[in-house]
Amino acid sequence: MKASAISLLFLTSLLGACATTKPAVQPVPDGPTIEQAKAQQAANVSVRWGGEVVKVNNFSDHTMVEVIGRDLNKSGVPLKSDHSDGRFMARINSFIDPENIKPGREITVRGTLSEWQSGKIGEYDYIYPVLDVEEHKIWPKRRAYRSHYRHDPFWDPWYPSGYGSYFGRYYWRDHYWRDHYWRDYHRHELSTM
Repeated sequence: MKASAISLLFLTSLLGACATTKPAVQPVPDGPTIEQAKAQQAANVSVRWGGEVVKVNNFSDHTMVEVIGRDLNKSGVPLKSDHSDGRFMARINSFIDPENIKPGREITVRGTLSEWQSGKIGEYDYIYPVLDVEEHKIWPKRRAYRSHYRHDPFWDPWYPSGYGSYFGRYYWRDHYWRDHYWRDYHRHELSTM
């Protein structure tokens, strides 16, 4: 009885470790990028695009979101980069509060490229691809990453710690080896007097 309970527990943990989560917005196989869609003037094509929100306009029956397109990772999260394929408009058939999706927020949408709409970016005439959105995900704000290592501004790679520039790089490691080195050095110096 006990062996079967343990084997059942092991089997469920093994199956749980193999489980994968589905992306928040399902990918579209062979969907064109924004640049490819512009070159082909594509229409009625399914795509999954994402990027940073520029502007949100609410209408009586839908919301239009202007997005700067970014590359997506395999989970559909927009990558932080300075590169953009262009802009697109996402037509979402529901109300989205502009306070919840301010400019700079990241969004991923999946839908059908339905039409091309002319607009302006400043004084420049721009043709936007317009998506009829079937599924969307507004990503939470990213937090700034803080390393838990503190780099010592006075660290010298030529300091005689014996471990060179690679092992003595971080503050706590560096001071550990410096303290032990000098303590042992002085102990040896005192014992020879």
